[in-house]
Amino acid sequence: MKENAIWYPFCILPQKLNNISTKQAKGVYVIDENNKKYLDVTSSWWVILHGHSHPFIVEAIKKQADVLCQVGFADCTHNPGIILSNKIIEIINTENAGEKFTKVFFADNGATSVEIALKIAYQYHVNQNNKRKKFVSFEGSYHGETFGAMSIGKSSGFFDLFSDLLIPVDFLPSPFTWKEDIEIENKENIALLEIEKYFLQNHRNIIAFMFEPLVQGAGGMKMIRPEFINKVMQIAKKYNVITIFDEVMTGFGRTGKMFAMHHLDYAPDIVCLSKGMSGGTLPIGATVVNDKIYQAFLGEKPDKILMHGHSYMANPICCAASIASIELFNIENTIANIQEIEKTHNKGLKILAEKFDFVHKIRCLGDIAAFDINLKMGYSNELNSKIRLLAREKGLILRPFENTIYLIPPYCITNAELEWCYNVIAEILGKII
Repeated sequence: MKENAIWYPFCILPQKLNNISTKQAKGVYVIDENNKKYLDVTSSWWVILHGHSHPFIVEAIKKQADVLCQVGFADCTHNPGIILSNKIIEIINTENAGEKFTKVFFADNGATSVEIALKIAYQYHVNQNNKRKKFVSFEGSYHGETFGAMSIGKSSGFFDLFSDLLIPVDFLPSPFTWKEDIEIENKENIALLEIEKYFLQNHRNIIAFMFEPLVQGAGGMKMIRPEFINKVMQIAKKYNVITIFDEVMTGFGRTGKMFAMHHLDYAPDIVCLSKGMSGGTLPIGATVVNDKIYQAFLGEKPDKILMHGHSYMANPICCAASIASIELFNIENTIANIQEIEKTHNKGLKILAEKFDFVHKIRCLGDIAAFDINLKMGYSNELNSKIRLLAREKGLILRPFENTIYLIPPYCITNAELEWCYNVIAEILGKII
């Protein structure tokens, strides 16, 4: 079948297609039209949690589709939306060390959940007659590809073309770390001095401080210590600055806890969710707020209303899939599985670092593992592309960016399967360098 009508993402035009022609996916494997299996160690852009086509989630989708597929959430409500919102509040608050979350505003995807968070934060101040003008984020952060999300993530370098159209954002240093990083405390202390100075001078004009907690995803799977984030959150609380955690990637178990915030001594005011929310089966997202934020929108005046909504928000089928995915964490003892994955990651990374002197900055947190290749690559570099294609020949889906290779597998992966991934990567690195 001809594919000429499709414009694929992130490709140089005219398109030179080498995409896997996929007919099926099960567990950790994607299967092409020739029945070749590929281990999906990227979880299909970090969305697949419990495995492709998990029967428990599929059954929940089927049952819901027989009853109610879609209804406008501005005029109607439904049990899947109510149940899911309560479950999200419950699992976030279980280990939440700060003010409890109370309300869920549904979205379609991660970038949209970020847009909603930015609008809520801005209007929070407006509703209290305290208009502010500037957002703040960490250097290198990435939050999606709609205009607000591009603005808050413009230091990632992905959106330079649109810089004239983006809203004002200031960026603060975020010293990322790796195993055996002996300079990390010094780097963090220098960054904290700069952050404290910035907040002292600018806190009255800051709308909100948004960042990816503990791991910057598209920025290169860069990891930041909880100790540093705790101190940053102390500063934000000291100056009464609203904080927003973008947990689109880190949410639902990726860091070894249900949410990255559960590693910390402080909780944000707003959190953004998506990607794995439905277990990776259907598009859905959410922006979750604490009661302090919610209270600012109460009142009889129409101008206090959050003027935001989407046709498919809280789609019942998507909600049903998300409920099933959350239930699977208990049914399959998923957090314990992730802890085993982390152990295997650490073994595999150690072997690679010992075998290749150009493998450095190895890092791991929960399901997420990464290392840098100490050679010039770049996003569209030939070496980068060669790694992807050689991996594919071996039956492994890798998607390196710049000089970073990462693994973020579905939680159902076995130790043997993950060890095989590291063996394939070692074989590829031995060939190309």
